Amino acid sequence: MTTIEKNVMANVAFIYTLRKLVSYTALELYTFVACLWVVGQLVWVSKVFENLATAGVGGSAQFIISAVLNTDVIVQAVLAVGVCAAFLLTLDIVRSSTPRTFAA
Repeated sequence: MTTIEKNVMANVAFIYTLRKLVSYTALELYTFVACLWVVGQLVWVSKVFENLATAGVGGSAQFIISAVLNTDVIVQAVLAVGVCAAFLLTLDIVRSSTPRTFAA
């Protein structure tokens, strides 16, 4: 393989990798991970889980709703963006795992 061919193939590999890193699914994943990190910075997560454990199985839904409604608006916004990103990421994963059929 000549030097020109090596350079061209290196550029092709770079562009392919860059397109994968900036794809729609990758951006959804980055958004979800960033939201997890921000919530971890804004909320004392271990205390939330301790309180959830004391609420029990029957009161867990009520606890989660109450906990979200009694947080700051910024935490609610980050949670909303994170839930949307997780939902869209799940849709992408399901779409990519289902086999495609073509019309005959």
